[in-house]
Order: sequence, then C-alpha cells, then structure tokens
Amino acid sequence: MANLKDSPTFEVHDDYYTPASAWQQISHILPTKGDKIIWEACMWGAEESKSPEYLAELGATVVYDTHMDCLEGEPYEGDWHMIVSNPPFKTELKKKILERFVELDKPFVVIMNSLNTFSKYMREIFKDKFQHLQIITPSGKIHFDKLLDSGELVKTNKCSFYCVYLCYKMNLKNEDLWLD
Repeated sequence: MANLKDSPTFEVHDDYYTPASAWQQISHILPTKGDKIIWEACMWGAEESKSPEYLAELGATVVYDTHMDCLEGEPYEGDWHMIVSNPPFKTELKKKILERFVELDKPFVVIMNSLNTFSKYMREIFKDKFQHLQIITPSGKIHFDKLLDSGELVKTNKCSFYCVYLCYKMNLKNEDLWLD
C-alpha cells in the first residue's frame, strides 16, 4: 500500500479526459440511431474534451455545452433522453453531480472509480433507488487522455485505479454488464 507522504514529488493533475475507447466499449448499449438525444453533461470548462465527438462518431446524437454547469442547467429544457458522461474525480463535486442526475430521473451512464461504489455517499444518494442501478465492469483499466500544459491531448497507459460504468434506469441485460 502506498502512502502519499512518502512521495514528496507526487503531483495532482486534474486535466484528464475520456478516451474514445471508453465509449466504444459500451457502444452496444447507447442509442446510436438518432432517435434519442444524449446529453454529455460534464463538459463545463472542458473545451479540450473530445467526448461529445467520440459519442457522435458512434452514431449518437449528442448535446453539450462547455459553458453550462450541469448542476444548474440542462439543454433544451429537458428535451434529451439520457446522460452519458464522465464526472470530475473530486468527491464533493461528484456527489453533487450524482444527486443532480438522480433528481433529473432520466437514464444515465457515468464513468467512475470502482471504489466509489463502496462509499457511504453512494448509499445515501441511491438509498431508495438501488433497484435502478447497474454496474458495467470493463475487462481492464480505462486509461484517460491527459491534457499537457502545451495544450496537446495525449493518451496515457498508467491509470492507477479501475473504473466502472454506473448505470441508472438503463434496464440492461446481465450479459451487458461484463465487458470483454
């Protein structure tokens, strides 16, 4: 087990973005025929993110706004069908976002650290809604794209944690919950 106090050169870097491969893994559960609109909700200030572009390349109709806080607004006064997003890593912000998504009560798929599913706050947020939760487990780690100080987005391959896709009101088949 590592102790961060033992590593004086450890730096926090928050500019990581969802790679195309993360959405490709779950493309079989996403609406990609244009009949449903996906809201990529966690885009506030993320002008460099290519997440909406990656979802659109899969055939999805995607709306997003890099100037809108998903905690306070939503696109088209609710004329969208589901959320597909990767919330920020910071726990306090992630808790607020999950609470907001549950309040909106539409289907969603979010990427999160697998350890979050064991947290007390998950039980508090979903206390009477566990019947609507499902977790998709990838076969390995999701390695995120890192935004360098130069503005270049580069692929990484050293993510230190495992992620899952937390699904709400998706009614997925059991065979869709474990990815190859």
